[in-house]
Parts: sequence; structure tokens; C-alpha cells
Amino acid sequence: MVVPMTADISFARPPSQALLDLRWQWIAFGCLLVITAIILCYVGDVSDCLLFIILFAFLYEMLRDGCQEMHKYVSMYGALLALAFISYALRLMTDVLGKIEISASRAKDGHPTVMQTTHNFFDLSQGFKYNLESISEILTSLCCGVGMWLSLCVYRMMSEQDAEEVSGSGRAQEERRRALGSLETDMRQAMSGTGEVFASPTPTERPQHFIGKAYKITDDTDDD
Repeated sequence: MVVPMTADISFARPPSQALLDLRWQWIAFGCLLVITAIILCYVGDVSDCLLFIILFAFLYEMLRDGCQEMHKYVSMYGALLALAFISYALRLMTDVLGKIEISASRAKDGHPTVMQTTHNFFDLSQGFKYNLESISEILTSLCCGVGMWLSLCVYRMMSEQDAEEVSGSGRAQEERRRALGSLETDMRQAMSGTGEVFASPTPTERPQHFIGKAYKITDDTDDD
């Protein structure tokens, strides 16, 4: 009994040296992600903390095995960071002008009262947690901006590398075509110098009917 065996062999393209030179920047970006996630967890922003943990997990997947998996995730990673950067940057620009705090209370006459108070972006009178929230807003926008820029640099680098490979393969095919043409020309010149000529194939000969008068050939014998 013969058992068919199939092997799934995938040849991964090794990362370029320029990409490996950017690895320390990605590592520094990962450390910034971890610090931001810890601060967000401390101030109680669970949703943003979970987002940054997911970003760090994707970054770890891209950097493992010498950035072998970078080309699979960098475009999606950059798009996710771009969306997050837009959201965090808009919130940061709004809060820099002044954080608005809304509080509701019930007056003695029974009617509710809503109070709106505006505080500075950094206000020591509001306590440590308030100012740490302001720092976290700066860090979230900074992280997403740095990650988006790194992703764009790597994507552009890989696109240029693919274009160079395509153009290099095209030049190699053209050189092979020219080499074959010159070899054929040399062979023809060599054969013509020795007196040999490439003859075109002749058509196959076919039997044809005889057209003419038929004669009967007999043996004449002398009677003694």
C-alpha cells in the first residue's frame, strides 16, 4: 500500500537589514505600550487598557522570530493605530482647552440641580489621579502616532523591496532572452562557416498513379 505524503513547504522571505535596524524602535514602542496600559488600568479606563494590551500582543507576534511575520500584520496594524490616533487626538484637543466636570445634586426644594465645572488640563488641586488621567491622554495619542509612523515606514520599505524584486526578475528574464538570441546567432554563423545549411523539412513523398500507355513485355523464343 502506498501512502501519499504531502508537505506544506512555505518559503518565507527573510527580512531586510533595513527592517532589522528598525527593530529597536519597535521594542521601545512596545515598552511605551506597556507603560500606557498600566497607567490606564490604574486610572480605571478598562476599555483603553484592553486595547493597548491587544496592540502589544500584535506587536509581539510581528517581532518574534526576527520579524519574520512583520509583512503579514503591518498594514492592518497601521490601520488600527490610525483609527485609534484620530479618536485619542480629538479627545486630547478637546480636554486641553479645559476638562468639563458635570455634577448633579438635589436642592432643598426638591428640584435637581446640574452644575458644570471646567478645570485645567493639569490641576494639582484635583489630586494625583486627575493629573494621571491627563498624562494617560497624552500617552495614548503619542503611542498611536508613533506606531502609525513606524507601520508606514515599514510598509513603504516592503513595497520598495517588492518593486525592486519585480524589476530585478524582469531584467534577469531580458538578459536570458538576449543570451539565448546571441547563442542562436553564434550557432548559425558557425554552421554556415562549415558549409552546413539548415534545410527546411521536405514534404512526405506519396505514391502517384502512372499516366501513359502500357506495354506488355513478352519473351520471344526461336522455334527450332
